[in-house]
Amino acid sequence: MADEKNDRWFVKALREKAAESEKEQHVIQFSDAIGERRSRDLLDMVATVESEEGWDAVVQYLIMAASAEYVTPASFGKIRTQVEPIKYREMVFHLLSASGFEPVKPDTVSLLRRLEKEESLVTASQSFIRHIQELSLKQIDAGDTLFFDFPAFPTQISEELVAKIESVRLKEMTGLRLRKQEDRIDVTSLWHSDYGRKALSELGVQASVTEDQLDMVLSVIQVSPTIKRGIQLSDDESPSPQESPTPSNSLYASLLQFMIKQDLEGLCSLASRHSVPNLTAMLESSVGQYQESLSSEDYRYMLECMNTHVAIRTLDSIMAFQKLVKLDDSRIVTPAINSLGNFYNESSVLTLAETLCRRKDEWVVRSVLDALDNVFSKCPEAEPAIRRTIESDCVNSTPLKHFLRRVSK
Repeated sequence: MADEKNDRWFVKALREKAAESEKEQHVIQFSDAIGERRSRDLLDMVATVESEEGWDAVVQYLIMAASAEYVTPASFGKIRTQVEPIKYREMVFHLLSASGFEPVKPDTVSLLRRLEKEESLVTASQSFIRHIQELSLKQIDAGDTLFFDFPAFPTQISEELVAKIESVRLKEMTGLRLRKQEDRIDVTSLWHSDYGRKALSELGVQASVTEDQLDMVLSVIQVSPTIKRGIQLSDDESPSPQESPTPSNSLYASLLQFMIKQDLEGLCSLASRHSVPNLTAMLESSVGQYQESLSSEDYRYMLECMNTHVAIRTLDSIMAFQKLVKLDDSRIVTPAINSLGNFYNESSVLTLAETLCRRKDEWVVRSVLDALDNVFSKCPEAEPAIRRTIESDCVNSTPLKHFLRRVSK
């Protein structure tokens, strides 16, 4: 009798351990997909867990992924790192069809907890969007529009909200006052307007510019000439009458400061897609600086810029690396190729395959094949993309053909 009781306890303990192990595995899978921005894989995982365990289990795994770690590239110097908070937020909002609304004030986990009693991803997304729009309206009414990205908004967003954002942003730019200090102009007020932030990010500008640089900045800001002419220069320290507040979401307030200061470590720690224009300008500048100086310090900084792009992992980052792999300097091209090997999508595969078609240098071939090895297992589009490249005007197709034969075994 005692033996039978012990057996039942042992079987129960094994089942509990197996269930706990499966739960931990789900959290690892969720955090890896989020950390590597594999949106489609995350959606597939959510669908599987929802069908087997229910939507409430999905919410729990998503919440646990917020404090979990994911696999990082070898160039990061560590095997795993914690999922970055804004990247996590962007991935969760994308999953719930609410991209563009991320700057709302409540934290991501508390927003997820509201969805625990929903029936499915579909009903959760509907509830989430309704709630987020209500929060956004209040925030925008208070003049807080920084980082709200209405081109990314879901199709069911209200026209009232889009119109209100546009109205507040134009008001921010009207009568903007910039402080002049000797031969420099403080553009902090421009950073606190969304039109200004986007232009300054793309140009790689920090907190101050010369008058010539200001003309260039104003030329790319997407507002009417009348509003641009209304921007004033002032020698006193009084703020602009329409200056926007700092983002009420503390993560985005930090993001703004990191962007202004071009703080690579800070930008990497948050890993927001909004950082990419900044980083692209910083990377281009660092490459030029290294080519001119050939110093080890400038080289390390260039590599840090590349690694920060990899930490963020958006499609826009791939375009920055596409330019670099066309250069002749192996010290620039090799890390750029290695970086592309950490973007698990068709664009990176095509860039790598096309690079191999153009180049016969042994070091290029070896680097590209290593990068393709890394991408292949996590990118279903890799094989058809490589086959299409081989069938095109590919001068150096032999390595790609050998690669496909090897990975297909």
